[in-house]
Amino acid sequence: MLLGLLMMAAEGVAAAFGLLAAGGAAIFLAGLALLLGWGAPMGALPPAAIALAAVGAALLLAVIVAAAVRAHRRRPVAGGDALAGQRAVVLSWSGRQGVVRVDGERWQARADVELRPGQPARVRGRDALVLTVEPDPGAPS
Repeated sequence: MLLGLLMMAAEGVAAAFGLLAAGGAAIFLAGLALLLGWGAPMGALPPAAIALAAVGAALLLAVIVAAAVRAHRRRPVAGGDALAGQRAVVLSWSGRQGVVRVDGERWQARADVELRPGQPARVRGRDALVLTVEPDPGAPS
């Protein structure tokens, strides 16, 4: 049973796509069946109770794996990758650089074209603390 628990815990550290967790759950349930099932020193549990525990553990494992997959596919909410694609408003501009506002924050920005104050823009990327922006043709003027 301890080996099964260790394998399930290892799934959180090593991305084995659920294989360690599934194997750990099977080993844990086999240990549970040996401990509480047939020929147990303290009396046996009915096989239906062990099967119910196995189904419950499998459902819990499926919910955890599904939540992990959803979290992995979600768009980042922090860091440099989270800014890409965000809408910005040009606050001041001179030549090919200026200041934009993104989500209430002021950022230094660069663009390939000249922008004007008040113009909507879209963030393409970030280099250190300077955003690369482009005009946002889909934004209302």
